[in-house]
Amino acid sequence: MIRINFQPYTRLQLETIVRARLTSAKESLDGDSIDMIEDKAITMASMKVSGISGDARRVLDICR
Repeated sequence: MIRINFQPYTRLQLETIVRARLTSAKESLDGDSIDMIEDKAITMASMKVSGISGDARRVLDICR
């Protein structure tokens, strides 16, 4: 069995992932919708997670 190690996500990559998920969630809602999470909150969560683990699942859980 071969183990493949991946590099942790950077802050910018994590922000991009969260914003993409929020965009797809907005598109699935009917009518006008407001921003669910402020930009500063996304940036802060991404900074914290990228400094610790770089795991996209963790930043998505925090934003959830």
